[in-house]
Amino acid sequence: MLWAGLSGVFAPQGAFASCSNANNNHCYAQMELDGISNNTGILNNLYIQCLYYPDTSAFDSNEMWDGNGTYWVEDGVTSGVDHYGNYHDKSWFWADSRPNGGDYNEHYNSGWKQAVAGTSYLEEILYVGNDDWKVYGANSYILLGTSTSQPPMSGRVMNAGSEYTANSNSGIRDIGKSTGLEYRDSAQNWHFAGTGGFDASSSNNYFTKNYDGSNSSFTWSGPC
Repeated sequence: MLWAGLSGVFAPQGAFASCSNANNNHCYAQMELDGISNNTGILNNLYIQCLYYPDTSAFDSNEMWDGNGTYWVEDGVTSGVDHYGNYHDKSWFWADSRPNGGDYNEHYNSGWKQAVAGTSYLEEILYVGNDDWKVYGANSYILLGTSTSQPPMSGRVMNAGSEYTANSNSGIRDIGKSTGLEYRDSAQNWHFAGTGGFDASSSNNYFTKNYDGSNSSFTWSGPC
């Protein structure tokens, strides 16, 4: 998630703002799986039905996130203003916060095609050794980048869904679904979030949401 992107402040579970009207608060419609002791990877199928924000006053992103609250890696698609003040419309990004790696870093590339509404995309973040994490996604499942100098740590948390800072009447458009959220253990076996996951959304969220633990899926529906 862009938890430290625009705000520079990490918002731990249990401290989400009330989001009946976002008003530049970081608000979330997401599923979560936490307390993973041996997480070495994460994957998710992201379906974007509708995603748009009209200007640089806020942002709306569909993404997945993997970290321990201090250090993390994320990737997904965003619309609106980025960490550096630039405007995007359904642009792919990846971001990280690393030990000895400086502050939060957000990465874009003009060669990554704009995401297409009505399309499902595979996203993946994999630990490959030597404290490196490979980040995959975009329209043709390509390597987006590598988060370096980030050792695998216990107690990692996974999230997948939507994050936004916009009011319901702001011109925001956001409907989507995350399906098959999985993590990889130290033996490189994959596990669904399943019933161990839950809806980690902000309270009084003006999005309609549904979490289904039977197939690790989460749907969200805001204005469109």
